[in-house]
Amino acid sequence: MAMLATTIRQLVEGVDRRDLSNEEYAALKADEILRGQLSIAQRLTIQGLILATSFGQGGKLPYPSYNRNYRPTTNLEKILAFADVNGLDLEFDEWVEENFAIIPENRGIGVKEDFDWWIQGRLGFLQYLQDKLNDVKGILPEALGAGLQSKLTGLVETFNSLKSHDCELRDGYSRRFFELVKSFDGR
Repeated sequence: MAMLATTIRQLVEGVDRRDLSNEEYAALKADEILRGQLSIAQRLTIQGLILATSFGQGGKLPYPSYNRNYRPTTNLEKILAFADVNGLDLEFDEWVEENFAIIPENRGIGVKEDFDWWIQGRLGFLQYLQDKLNDVKGILPEALGAGLQSKLTGLVETFNSLKSHDCELRDGYSRRFFELVKSFDGR
């Protein structure tokens, strides 16, 4: 696994403008650099493309500081927003490992020692992903949209099955989850 760095700037001490997400900061800096070089329309297009990948669009996250009140509006912004989070090309094990990687990436900050809480968080993320998929379904070829929807539905069903303590998959994933969380005791 590659070494990961904290990507949520609100969690990093000493950075400029902790009130901004990575994408908001990048959009602000891009505008500063390009002012006088490009038209306002061109700069707004660039900002829209950068902001399209910002997490928490639509203000539905349970973490108010991460909610953003904007949404992608152009087809290209919608495709970028979906592509940024989709991960639907991964098998279930790979998808879970990629999600587990977020725990060390953020130094375990905000993670409860509760596997059911983590499952609910993944289901919430999958709903966010469903919203992003809905935004692009009319843009994508029909067969591709249907395939992505099928894969997403399968992920939701599998995560819902993990809620059951009788699920065979649950033991291995919960053990891995607790190992990761415990590695950040004293955070």
